[in-house]
Order: sequence, then C-alpha cells, then structure tokens
Amino acid sequence: MNPPGDSSVPSPSFVAGLCSVTLRGCVPEEVVDVAAGAGLTAIEWGGDVHVPSGDLGAAAEVAARTDAAGLVVGSYGSYLFAAPDVADDDISRVVDTAAALGAPWVRIWCPFGVEPGAPPPERSGVVAAVARVAERAAAAGLAVYTEFHGQTLTATEDSAAELLAQVDAPNLFTAWQPPYWDPARPVGRPGDDVAADLAGIARLAPRLANVHVYAWDHDLSRAPLAGRGAAWRARLDAAAAAGAAAVAPRLALLEFVPDDDPALVAGEAATLRAWLADAADAAAPDQPVTVPWPESEHVSPVGGRGGGRGDGVRLSERIRPGREIVGMSAVLLPFTADGAVDWAGFEGLLDRTLEAGLVPAVNMDTGFGPVLSSEERRRVLGVARDRCPPDVRGDRFLAGAHVDDEPGAVFDAAAHRSAMAEIAAHGGTPILFPSFGLASLPEPELAPAHAALAAEVDRLYGFELGPMFHPAGRIWSLDTFAEILAIPAVVGAKHSSLRRAPELERLVVRDQRRPGFRVLTGNDLAIDQVIYGSDYLLGLSAFAPDAFARRDRAWVEGDELVFWELNDVLQYLGQLAFRPPVPGYRHDAAMFLRRRGWIASDRTHPRSPRRPDADRALLHEVADRVEALLADLAS
Repeated sequence: MNPPGDSSVPSPSFVAGLCSVTLRGCVPEEVVDVAAGAGLTAIEWGGDVHVPSGDLGAAAEVAARTDAAGLVVGSYGSYLFAAPDVADDDISRVVDTAAALGAPWVRIWCPFGVEPGAPPPERSGVVAAVARVAERAAAAGLAVYTEFHGQTLTATEDSAAELLAQVDAPNLFTAWQPPYWDPARPVGRPGDDVAADLAGIARLAPRLANVHVYAWDHDLSRAPLAGRGAAWRARLDAAAAAGAAAVAPRLALLEFVPDDDPALVAGEAATLRAWLADAADAAAPDQPVTVPWPESEHVSPVGGRGGGRGDGVRLSERIRPGREIVGMSAVLLPFTADGAVDWAGFEGLLDRTLEAGLVPAVNMDTGFGPVLSSEERRRVLGVARDRCPPDVRGDRFLAGAHVDDEPGAVFDAAAHRSAMAEIAAHGGTPILFPSFGLASLPEPELAPAHAALAAEVDRLYGFELGPMFHPAGRIWSLDTFAEILAIPAVVGAKHSSLRRAPELERLVVRDQRRPGFRVLTGNDLAIDQVIYGSDYLLGLSAFAPDAFARRDRAWVEGDELVFWELNDVLQYLGQLAFRPPVPGYRHDAAMFLRRRGWIASDRTHPRSPRRPDADRALLHEVADRVEALLADLAS
C-alpha cells in the first residue's frame, strides 16, 4: 500500500471488490468463496456482522482466510459515527480492528441528523470528531474515508468536499455512490442524464477514494448492473480522474445485489470487471500487462499478494510461436424436441469432435453432467468408450467425475473414488468435478485430498471452476495449485475463473516446476490464452470444434493471420454466449449447432437456463461467418 496521504504516488484506477455487507446472511468463509469465485480482487469487511469492532481475533482470522483465497482486504467498513461525543475508546477499537485485518482503509460515517446546511456549531462538532478519527488512524498508518450518504453532512458532493477541506487531514478522503436519496438525481437508467453525477464527482477531486457500485431506484428497489452500463461507465471514468491524491488500492465495491442473492454476485462482478477493464484500456492503452515471476519457494500472485513480488515479464515475452496446442472440447448433450436425450445427436457431436482432432470431454457442465442421473452419465460414458479410439494425445476422452451432494455436505472421498473408477473402467480420464463436499475443505486440505484421490488412478485432471458455472465451484489459491502440481498422477488442471491473471500466474509456476503439466484454459472469454502456453478444455469449442482445430493448426504452421481471423470470430461468439447467467451458454450452443445442421433440436436440459429468442439471429449470423471462413480456407 502507498503511504496514506502520499499524493506523490497517485492511484487513479480501481480494483473490483465486494462489500461484505452485501452478503450479511453469509459467514466470512462463504463471503470469501463467493468473492474469489466471482473474480473479484478485494473485500471490504463490514463491522456490523463479519468483523465486529474490537474483536481482534475475528479480524485476524478473516484476514487469513482472505489472503489464503488470493484476495486482499481492501477496507474495514466500520459503523463508527463521528459524532461530537464519540468516545476515544470507540475510535481506538475501530482503528485496532482495521489494523488487525491489514486493511489500508477505514470507512467511517458522519452522524445522521446533521445535514448540509446545518448550523455552524453542529457542523463544527462533526468536523472536530472526524479530525480526531483521522488523527488516530494516521498514527496507525491507515487512511480514512467517509461514507457518502443521505441525511448526513456527506449527503451532497459540495458538503462532502467542504468537510474534507475543513478537516484538512492528509489521510482523509470520501467515497461516492449514486445519491438515490435525492429524487432530483436520475438513477442511471438508459437515457438518464447523469451530468449532475459527473459534476458532483469532479467536485470531490482530488480526494475521492472509493466507489460503491449498485443499481438502485429511488424506492430502494434493485436492478442488475448491466442495465445501467452507460451511466456507470461515465461515472467510473469521472471517478478515476477525481482521485489523484488517493492512496492505493482504490476500490470499486459491489454493494447490495438484487435480492441479496449470493448466486448473482458472479454476474454482477463480471459486469463491473468489464467496465473497469475498458476504463483502464482507455486510460493507458500503451501500458504493457506484466506478470511477476515468483522469486522464492513461496508463490507470489500478480499484485504481490501472499509473498514477495518478482520482476514483471511482458505478455509478449510469454508468446510461444508455433507451439502445438492440445485442444480438448466439452461436448454438448443434445435433447430432442420432446425433451428426451438425443443419443444419436450426441454420437454425431462426438464424431465431429474426434474428426477435428480434439479430445472430447463428456459429462462436463456443457453436457449437463452435474444434473444428469447416474444412469444417464453411465450411458454417456458407454457411448464415449464405443466411439473414441484409444490414446488420443494421451487421453482417449475426459469425463467429469461427479458426486451428487448438497450444500453443507462433508467431503466424501469414497464417492469421488467410485466416480473416478467408473470413468477409468470405460477407458476415460477423470477430471475431478467440483462437489459441495470438496468445496467445503479448508484450503490447506485441498492438495492432500487430490493426492489421496490421484493414488487410485493412473491419470487425473484437477478442476478449478468459478461459481458462475456451478455453485460448488472453487478457485484454488496459487499455493494450492503449486502443491497439486507436485502430484505425479495429476497430469493437468482446468482453470475456469474467466480471468486472465490467475491463469497466467499458473503458467509461470508450471513452467518453473513442471513444464509437462497441462494448464487447460477454461476461459471462454479469452481463448487466445493458448499463445501464452495454455492448452484448453472449453465449452465454447463445442460450438465449432472444426474452427478451433483449424485455428490451432494455423498457429503451429506460423500462419498468424489465419489464426487471428478465426480467433476473432470465435471470441465474438464467446463474448455473446458466455455472458451472465453463464450457464445459458448451453442453450446458445444448441441453437448454434442446430443452425449448422449438426443436431435436430435446440432444446436443452429442463434445469438449464434459456436464452432469449433474440440470440437466435445473432448466433445464425456467427455460424454463417464461421462456415464461410472455413470454406474459404479450404478452397
């Protein structure tokens, strides 16, 4: 962290985080899992439920859990009200708790009832209290930001800026959020003029710290972020420019998703991360992305969390021209128009995957593996055994090894071994599909559990799956990945966080410690990860295994123009199909494959979300483009 108030090291950009109060009904372990699986970077831990003020043991425990998941404690969201009579002991408890958390920021509130326009004596009392808090925090090396909120002195940008100027503490900043309490301010629906928001944000420069991101209406009803994109992109651009004096990290914090539903966090996070990525690209288009090399036995992820930070390496230096790409493709399990499994269609899709030269993967998320019955999964294995020739690049076919458990289940090693043995008996290679029991294990127990299971089979793939795909999904810490890397029978692992950085970190460690280990990208939003050293096991390749195979061949042959022409159209398809809710991509796959004439119906499993009919025309256009490009390359 930059020293609080050190304006010589400005931090104009944001990292994506989560206010833990968004998940008040979850315990800290669940908050960590949701945030990590959603691809977020930081958590602001709330002082009301998760880390009560003065409970230093809880703070230390939560800090350790956060760090173990590869996240950072972005802030301590206290409920300290800087009223004139606030006790010194209360201030000290909050500061000490923030320090125990390792939080660079402490959020405080101005008291309710003293609003903009309050008589000078009332305002002066709040100013003096805020100054006391800032002084105590500065002594502990912490920065403070005030909540921007209705019915307080920070209910308007003008009053908040005046408060900052009156206190004049180098470690004092403010937050901003859309002022839903002001009926005169548009909330940011499509077509709303948010010029007042942008002017207000600019008024807070250069001491705007963090932003709380949500889509609320004046009546406090909530909406998905995606419907407020134009407003929020403009707000975030303005906020980035208004924080020249702020210390790092600056936080764009998700707060209060619709219905307080943890399952919605991943989709909201994906929207926020996309906005921040666009803003960063626009602000610094010429800045190279760097990935640090671990400099010791302790693994250090991007950003230096968890250990020492090594020198950066340009992504351009990771490019591997001409490398042979191992392509594995999840295979869709199609359904007939009357809702039965289309076994003939499944055989055809398997055959096309094999003809393209890709290794089929069955009973994966794309094949509805988690929701099939054990009898249906067994029949899938039988079809794969009968149609897949042996020893295709070391694996005849991959299959998801499933355990049908429920939230709250304990880890059932015997059930996992049984599922793996059944796959091996059919000639396949198991990939350890997430289960609630496996996800319940503490981080230090994950690698030993994999080692014990791997002792039962010749070959095994691990699987990091974000909860946007499956509620039992979990992304390992980088240290856990390094431990699993050392298990001889685990020959590879699929990484499906839908984020580049964690996968690139794994490639760095893999190259140093076990170059033959396969890091299988599951990032359908960044399928060019293969040029940096990943292989792949994608759901997107189920749409067009022939196009993926032709793209891969072009890379081996050094024909970069053909590689990028195919990659571009396939990536467009991925961005369309893998938008939230992510599981809806399977319906897009069925529509796409029906357009290609490969299956007879675009019906999917009854427990799978459906896409709107508007997708159909877009998918047909992309299918036609793919086939035209392949035909042109073949002529």
